[in-house]
Amino acid sequence: MSTASKWKYESGFLLPSKLGQWAARTKKAHVMLVTPGEIDFMQSQPYFTIRPAQKVIDHDMMSFSMGKVAGISDVVKAIRDFGPDVVIVTANKYANMLGTIFEADTVWRNEMVRVPLIMWDIIPDASDITERGQKAGGRSSAAGFTLCNRVWFGSGATQRASLNEIQKYYGFSATQHVIDDSIIVPACIDRAYMMESIPLGIQKRERFTIHIGGRWSGTKGYAMVTDAITAMRAMGEQVDLVYTGDPGSRGEADRRLAESQADIVKGLTQEGMWGVSSTCHIGVLSQDAQAMPCLPMENLALGLPVLVRSTDRLLGTYPQYPLIWADVRELMALIKSVKDNYALACHQTAQWFEANWQRYDITSLGDDLTNLDLYPTPSVPIEFDSQGVVSMRNVEPIFATSIFARTMARREAARIGNEEHLEDEKPRFDITSEPPVPE
Repeated sequence: MSTASKWKYESGFLLPSKLGQWAARTKKAHVMLVTPGEIDFMQSQPYFTIRPAQKVIDHDMMSFSMGKVAGISDVVKAIRDFGPDVVIVTANKYANMLGTIFEADTVWRNEMVRVPLIMWDIIPDASDITERGQKAGGRSSAAGFTLCNRVWFGSGATQRASLNEIQKYYGFSATQHVIDDSIIVPACIDRAYMMESIPLGIQKRERFTIHIGGRWSGTKGYAMVTDAITAMRAMGEQVDLVYTGDPGSRGEADRRLAESQADIVKGLTQEGMWGVSSTCHIGVLSQDAQAMPCLPMENLALGLPVLVRSTDRLLGTYPQYPLIWADVRELMALIKSVKDNYALACHQTAQWFEANWQRYDITSLGDDLTNLDLYPTPSVPIEFDSQGVVSMRNVEPIFATSIFARTMARREAARIGNEEHLEDEKPRFDITSEPPVPE
């Protein structure tokens, strides 16, 4: 994660929170999101727990492109308390650290209990990733993939970059292992939740308005957008720009946004940003779509045509998309064309979105989770507290010291016929079948 003030705009936070919201809405699972500090713009709810870590690891220990992350001891404690069936990590160097701890757990390593470690490459880190650059990647980064049981790649481009990194340091066998245990799932929207969150009948702004948002960085390409809007306004075109995000203290961002006379809206929640975006007419994707940008797909879900920058990697992220541009001059011409033929542009992009949206929806992750073999586990002695929360007793040390002790206890409670409820942070059971008394 970056600094806490930017979490509202970070995919590394927003995508896991979307998974948590999906779980809470569908009641298919309970997601615990461990964050590197307190947050004030999202609260825990049934089936979705936000658990701030007490300790953090500074970015200097992880990657030049990453901010503070939750301390490993806090994550291990959460696993002990929660008893998860799956652990999902969103950065490969963090997966390396956590996977090493899992490998040291004899019960996990010998698959007496199967709790898959999944790498979701929300923060792709390889030397061929445009956002990261040549300083990224490395041996520990590549190792993170090899230690995981499953990898969710956000796009074909990020998969190829990561596989090159793995092959460089660990050879063809390790690379093939990751290929066999990975899938490409560009999941970045929760369409059902968005439709629930946005009020009906939101009015468009009076003047034709372009929306951009999120972090401002050199790789986002927003300078091209602001240059295009500034030039068009100078030529008399009635166009406005709305920026929902935080440009930070970058002088270039301040100057370009000021020149384009952008309306800057800071501090929004995801839901608030969707409301503002809905009042605009179009969105622009100006970065190299190597990874899967979330905001443009959300704009499409809200019915906004998005003008997508054409690069070599476009086919792997937005295949056969109708509205593309290559430079500032082409962007200006496309904005003018869409403005003059707005109904046609809406129809074209709506057709594309309806044909493709399911591969970008967060439910695709849920579908993959249901295919995982989670449940081979030894029978262990258990006991229930007064609330129906399960724990272990009179257990062999090899099981009692495992960080997955509560997972084993949960599975044993279900095996002997008790119904589990996942609303609370610590899952509880309706006790209809008492565990056997040890002889």
